[in-house]
Parts: sequence; C-alpha cells; structure tokens
Amino acid sequence: MYTLNQVKNFQLFKQKLINPSDTPFSETHFFELLQLLGYIQLDSINVTAARSQDIVLWSRLNHYPRNGYTKYYETNAVAEVYLHALSLLPTNSPIIAAWHRANLANLWQDPDNKYYFEVYDKLLATGPIYKRQFVQNKKLAQWHLSKKDKAINRLWRAGLITIKRDSRFSKIIEPTTTPIPMQSTDKEAALDELYANLITLTFNNLGIATKKESADYFHLKKRRFERIFAQLQAAARISTIAVQDTATYYILTSDIPELDQDMLPQPDSISLLSPFDNLIRDRKRTLKLFGIDYKLESYVPPEKRVFGYYALLILVGNNIVGTIDLKFDKALNKLTTRQLLWQDNTADNAAYNTLLTEKLAAFTKFVTM
Repeated sequence: MYTLNQVKNFQLFKQKLINPSDTPFSETHFFELLQLLGYIQLDSINVTAARSQDIVLWSRLNHYPRNGYTKYYETNAVAEVYLHALSLLPTNSPIIAAWHRANLANLWQDPDNKYYFEVYDKLLATGPIYKRQFVQNKKLAQWHLSKKDKAINRLWRAGLITIKRDSRFSKIIEPTTTPIPMQSTDKEAALDELYANLITLTFNNLGIATKKESADYFHLKKRRFERIFAQLQAAARISTIAVQDTATYYILTSDIPELDQDMLPQPDSISLLSPFDNLIRDRKRTLKLFGIDYKLESYVPPEKRVFGYYALLILVGNNIVGTIDLKFDKALNKLTTRQLLWQDNTADNAAYNTLLTEKLAAFTKFVTM
C-alpha cells in the first residue's frame, strides 16, 4: 500500500521535478518534456520578465533560454488549443485532432458560419498576419470581442486557423490549407475520443489520482467522463492502486512498472514554480499533498492578498516550503522581491534561504539575458 508521500513523489517524478537540473535544454529534451507533460499552459502575464510557460520550461530544463519555445511555431511542431485554458501542445497530440473535429461540428451548426467563412476567405487572401493588424478592437472594452474576433476564435477551434507567436508572444494568425469537410463531423465520437485522451493526459500529470481529481483536472462533464473512464478501466488502461487514504485511487496501467523507479529527490534540489505550473494545476490536490492553500492573486485587491500579485512557489526536495513574489524592474534591469513567505515561519529557514539565493541568481540571469 502506498502513502500519500509516495503519491506526491510519483507526481514529481511524472512532472520531471525530481532533480530537474539533470536535464539540459535541447530540441530533443524539449519535445520529450512536452510529450510527457502533454501540455503547458500559456499566459501573457510578464511580471518577472519571463512568462509562465518559460518558467515551467526553465524549472525542468537546464540552461533553457527565455522564449526558447517560440521557434517551434515556425516549423509547426507545436500548436495552441484551449483545454482548461490556452495551452501549448505538440502538433502530433491526438487531443488536437479530436478537439478540432468536435469544434468543427459546432461550427457547421452555428447560424453565423457564413460570416466565419467570409473571414476565412479574407485570411486566405491575406496570408499570415499579426492578429492586431487583422482585427482592431480599440473601441471595445477589455475582454470584449468583436464579431471578427469571434469568427477567428471559432475558426481556430475548428482547426481552420493556426496561431503562431513571435519572440514577444505576439499572435500571428494563419489559415490552414487543408480542404474543409463539407459536412458536419461526428461530434459525439470526437468528444468521446477527446475525453479518453484528456483522462490519459490527466494521469500523465498527476500520476496517481482519485476519480474526482481526474475528472476535475480538465472540468470534464460527469456523464461522459464516467462512461469513458469505465471504458478505459475495462480495456485495462487504468488500474486501481492501494493508497493509505479513504478514497479509491487509480493509475495508468502502463505506469505501474515505473513505481519501482528511484523517486527520492535530493533534499537540496530547488525549483521555482509558476502559478500555472502543471504540478499545482489542481489547487485542492496541492493543499492535500503539499499543505499549501495557494491562490493566484493578480486580480485580488492588494489589501486582501496573502501571497502577492504573482507569487512563485518554492519547491525544495519534495516539499513546497514557501512563496516569493517577484517583479522585474525594467529601468534597473533587475528583479526585486516584493514578498517572501515561508510555510513554517517558526522553523530555521537559513538553509532554504541559501538555496533560494542561489536559485534567484540563476533566475535573474535567465530573465535578463
């Protein structure tokens, strides 16, 4: 029977956070990591001079260069889809094809699809273009979308438009040249395939999880989730595993042999985790395994914040020992610490401070190069 501490260690192992500095950055290692995680959440917040996706990659790949992932858009080796949030996936992910088919079915049923295809034809004539040049929303309030914006969103979800990024994360839209199916696809079959792949992706990120955790990770609808989960069990792709807890836990059957791997992180191994890191995607699970009730507080009034505007989590060994709220000062070209919180303020955190000082020096070099 496995303990919750072993469950935590296995998730760190699956997340490539067991002694992550052992893996140097290269194109091969980048795609190995992206295939393993299955996705990386994308976000535009740039408080530390490195966006979330860069911090996720830097925390796992030694000498990863800031914005290093953007060059893979040029070769169409990566693609953006919307899972729980905007996410980066390898182009060969089966999730992408299923997601496109389900959304293409929605597009054919949309009464405004004639306008969508007019926008698509304009893009075909224009070719790749920065979205801000193709759609101008200066008169709209923040987060409000124009009619053309909505058309681009629907076309992108249906796989008729691809999104690329430059090194500044600016969005470039480009129409695909694949012939458009002239009839609606089987939406239900596409959704079944999508759910099966999302459940598998969830276990690739969590390692060992309860059924509720595996449903909540991507906010899957209960009825379809229960049916697809049962099918995966019947096909022996998911197995139960004994854990010292009141809930029933599950694991990918293919992962069972990996439980014998060495999963003890070095006690002086330290990582800084983005608020959108795959490890802490499920906040309730993070509280259960790591004992921290963490929240992103960028949209919380300053007087009500606990951790800070954009606090990174400090992972030492297999424990989250604190958070640090950093801000990059462009004028001085340096990082400043707005707040540092240790989980246990009564303990002697001198050793953690030493590790953090070294890690912050490396992080400063990362964001200023």
